[in-house]
Amino acid sequence: MQYEYRISGPALKDIEEAYLWYEKEEPGLGESFLTAIDKAEEVITANPETYRFWFKKMVRGYVLRQFPFIILYVLQSAMYRCTGRLSYQPASR
Repeated sequence: MQYEYRISGPALKDIEEAYLWYEKEEPGLGESFLTAIDKAEEVITANPETYRFWFKKMVRGYVLRQFPFIILYVLQSAMYRCTGRLSYQPASR
């Protein structure tokens, strides 16, 4: 089965804002954040059913280890293809 990864507009804005904040705090940290986002995409698309449900047995979440963010996504199936839509939320401390 083929998996497709889509990032919502609000999630892209969150990523951009977080990147800029991390770069301001420490040069290079924003790049590390983007690398973590890219790694999350690889891990989620490799096996999206691995991660637990966070809301109503529909929204799954992947926790970024290095940064206080959770990637929330919905796995949608249609015939032979599943699509994950992502949004990003700061993890609670």
